[in-house]
Amino acid sequence: MHAISILNKDITVEPKHLTKDIKEYIFSELKKKYEKTCSDTEGLIISIEHIISIDNIINKDSIHITFSVIFQALTIKPEKDMIISFIPSLILSKGIFGKLYDNINFFIPESSLKQSGYIFDTDTNVFKKDNESDSELESKRETKTETFITCKTEVNTIIEQLKYDTVKYNCIVRLT
Repeated sequence: MHAISILNKDITVEPKHLTKDIKEYIFSELKKKYEKTCSDTEGLIISIEHIISIDNIINKDSIHITFSVIFQALTIKPEKDMIISFIPSLILSKGIFGKLYDNINFFIPESSLKQSGYIFDTDTNVFKKDNESDSELESKRETKTETFITCKTEVNTIIEQLKYDTVKYNCIVRLT
């Protein structure tokens, strides 16, 4: 699900920040500018771990100094057929909504939940499934247990469709 990625981004610095602590300053600016951001090519940058290298780029159009920074980051990029888990944030009769890191949205449609045997309970605002078990030892007696999906239940899903929309991913998923 998560990956360690090597990424390359540019950071522009004002000359007043050219001190002996420039590397720390570039690292903090890199974190401010790129952590928790999303792109179609790299996915979501969850956290920036450390800088691998810094190169100076000559910029003719500005008095600022531009640095090309190669760094290691923890990322996640949703892809079709990827298995992913989340905790629902909203349960409605039309389906279940959830998020990861505020930039990846999930929706499990009601039709998909019905195919998995879940029905919406309007009294409690949860999806429930009746699990019937029959064994030779209990042939005379039927045991029923219920499985519930609530806003506190971790849901394991498979991404069926996804779309990147400038700053976030929207995914339609089904239960595993």
